[in-house]
Amino acid sequence: MQRLIHLLISLIVVVSFLWVVESSAQGWGPATNLGSNINTSYLEDGNSISQDSSKLYLSSDRPGGLGGADVWVSEYVGGWQVPVNLGGNVNTVSDEYEPSISSDRTKLYFSSYRSGGYGVSDIYVSEYVGGVWQPAVNLGPNINTADNEGCPSVSTDGSKLFFVSDRPGGYGWTDIWFAESSGDSWMLPVNLGDSINSPDNDLTPCISNDGLKLYFASTRAGGYGEFDIWQSENISGVWQSPTNLGPNINTSSSEAGANISSNGMKLYFAAYGWPGGYGGFDIWLSEYQTNIEEEFVKGSLIDENELSLCCFPNIAFSHIKILYSIPKASQISVSLYDLAGKKVRTLVDCYTTPGQYTFDWPINNDLPAGTYFCHLKSGNISKTEKILIIK
Repeated sequence: MQRLIHLLISLIVVVSFLWVVESSAQGWGPATNLGSNINTSYLEDGNSISQDSSKLYLSSDRPGGLGGADVWVSEYVGGWQVPVNLGGNVNTVSDEYEPSISSDRTKLYFSSYRSGGYGVSDIYVSEYVGGVWQPAVNLGPNINTADNEGCPSVSTDGSKLFFVSDRPGGYGWTDIWFAESSGDSWMLPVNLGDSINSPDNDLTPCISNDGLKLYFASTRAGGYGEFDIWQSENISGVWQSPTNLGPNINTSSSEAGANISSNGMKLYFAAYGWPGGYGGFDIWLSEYQTNIEEEFVKGSLIDENELSLCCFPNIAFSHIKILYSIPKASQISVSLYDLAGKKVRTLVDCYTTPGQYTFDWPINNDLPAGTYFCHLKSGNISKTEKILIIK
């Protein structure tokens, strides 16, 4: 593969020199179908992956449900198992769809067309208590209106709810809104604005684990087909103009319902009528491909057999690339500390399976220029790397 640029691993103090090669291969890779246990000739679309990636919640109108589309859950045990219906406290004879599971798996948010709500489609939540999903509760009139509300996505800390509504005050047919929690209730929602919402349809939001990336589907101009999946980044509290996820994700058909894994490296989404599918909407998986190839001058970048951490800037200082290796499944965190030892950012906080991971952390954030320490912790062991931010 053609080598484009070589980077020095650190601009501060290094024990050994290591060069890496950056290529043009970065981006979402070709998607694979999740297989016949998950997908059928019926509808499988909305999905939500648990924090530890062990459970996939999805909506489907397959046989065996209570009526219409229901919410189901599949467990990963050497592969995705046949989904189990969540039962009558969650599902009804109407449609339940677009689930969003909380990070601790104790709350399930979803949309429903059931009777007794405020409009045609409302958002509900069910709590998991004593191993049983409790009767679902309507989120109330601050969230739900006489119009349509749906497609919830709850933030990792449970304090923000992103959802879709066609209520007045939007920019298009359907817009993405968000509300903040206040105790046991939700405050009045705020439209995410015209950097996110278009004059067309904007649907199925998914907020990333760190709260800084929003994935959603849209029929806006500039896509590959009908609904495409887009991503916007929040920089210093402002949502930026979204970018299309490209031809490995989007086609001339419709793609929607994106859901990102907690480490940001796997994207689950629904696609309609793709070759190799089982019929209608199926759920597919794409993994993020990094643009880092290793060329060793001396030493080693990261060792997959031990806890390893490596941080370095790109050549234009637009972001810091952070690579780490986890030798065994564990709860991990990647955090930034200033020179006084104060934590200033939590970049990753999730249960992670063994493997090598990488992500880009943008430098154009609200942290001042200076020296920081990137700290990787897994169980009782940790690694620390020095980072220099130049603005």
